[in-house]
Amino acid sequence: IKSISLTFVPAAADADVTVSGTIKAADVATIKAAGGSGVLTANVQAAEADQLNSSLTTGTSGDELNLVVNGQTALATDLNSLIAKTAGKIKLEATNVTGTFAQLEGVYVTNKAQYSGLGNETITITGNPTAAQADTIADATSGIVTASITADTAANLNAALNDSGLQVNAYTFTVNNDSGATLASDLKALD
Repeated sequence: IKSISLTFVPAAADADVTVSGTIKAADVATIKAAGGSGVLTANVQAAEADQLNSSLTTGTSGDELNLVVNGQTALATDLNSLIAKTAGKIKLEATNVTGTFAQLEGVYVTNKAQYSGLGNETITITGNPTAAQADTIADATSGIVTASITADTAANLNAALNDSGLQVNAYTFTVNNDSGATLASDLKALD
């Protein structure tokens, strides 16, 4: 095994730096310190979202860091924080994403273009999203979505939960009594 030593030659304070190959997230701070405030372009070694987030202390939204998020579960809060640390693509390889609706909306709706690899992971929505919110997230993946949905009438739940995917989601919810107007067909459709 060869030992490789990196020596950084100080550059102009605003020089752009491009690194070939793959670097560790922790190396970004060293490279940024040597390269100043210019744009850093690099491929960063795959890691879990929380590890990347805590290691990339000096990355900025102007840097072109290509990130790969691996591991079992990624928190949507970490994925959203990574957006502020790179203008590059964030490839999602984690098999589950967990967060509130607002956090998940940041990943799957608002900033969707900054990610690659989205759409096949399972998602857990914490809190109590509305049926429409759960459906918005379910439309963004072919994986199973788990959520405890805010109580509503059968008709309203049925109208909102019109997921475009073919997956059978793991929703729990309470059907409110709507003055006896609940139709059996609405209840059956929720099954």
